[in-house]
Amino acid sequence: EIVDAILSSVKLLDDFVMDVYTLDFDGGEGGALHSSKLLRQAEFFAKAVATMIEACNIDDSKGGITIVAHSIGAWAVRIALKMHPHLLSKGWVRNVITLASPLGELPYAVDAGVRDIIRHLNDDNNDHGDICIISISAGLRDEMIPPESCQIPPSVVDSNGTVTETILVSTMVSAKENSVTHQSIESGFGMDHRAIVWCYAQLKRVREVIFSLVVTTDQGIEGKERRNIAKHILLQNFSLSSSFQSEVIAQRNRFLQQNSYYNAVAIQLAAPYHLNSLLKLIVL
Repeated sequence: EIVDAILSSVKLLDDFVMDVYTLDFDGGEGGALHSSKLLRQAEFFAKAVATMIEACNIDDSKGGITIVAHSIGAWAVRIALKMHPHLLSKGWVRNVITLASPLGELPYAVDAGVRDIIRHLNDDNNDHGDICIISISAGLRDEMIPPESCQIPPSVVDSNGTVTETILVSTMVSAKENSVTHQSIESGFGMDHRAIVWCYAQLKRVREVIFSLVVTTDQGIEGKERRNIAKHILLQNFSLSSSFQSEVIAQRNRFLQQNSYYNAVAIQLAAPYHLNSLLKLIVL
């Protein structure tokens, strides 16, 4: 009944007004390569949330702030939530949507400090808050982040009040909704790393999810049910039973079917996240 009510409300989404605030990180392009920069960005995020809470007069009884993070911005969010647990305990942050974000691991050679941060985030989950994280992967066309890296590690999934869901963008967006990305989405391979933040069809679905998360949070619905409702809205035209892993495997199989084995390998190795593998081949 709740899902049906939300779906019927989504049809009236034009009346839904959001106050949107954006954070401009200092040196965001290289943030993933330096642990000190990541920590500064996390502190900036935490202060920004506190400022918005005060300025918008959001108390504990309200739904808090819904965060949408792209790429490495999700790390800044997760680090801030770990370093400042009051963001969760006070209900200031209840829902997070990540776009093409490497939540599991970063497929690049980075400094030891970044590796330590990743290990701490994924191996020691003490968030203790009612938070729902929806991770949207751009798929095989993402030249920066492989889809597997967007999946939240098992150590974090549904633990200590943290509930998660990982979805391929090609699964949730219909090719007919956007002519610019028609060919890439229709082929089932997703979109590139930047397109996921400007593709109208993608942002339209994200807006529906934000709406559902805000409504359900305001009604006091717990994170697991909020996640289920958001998933239902994202995948209402597709099978809800398919797992993220099976969708990724199916996407890779389609890619191999449309390309020869050697062409597929060459295309994949051209992606920056395969740099380490390419260097090993050169050395051999």
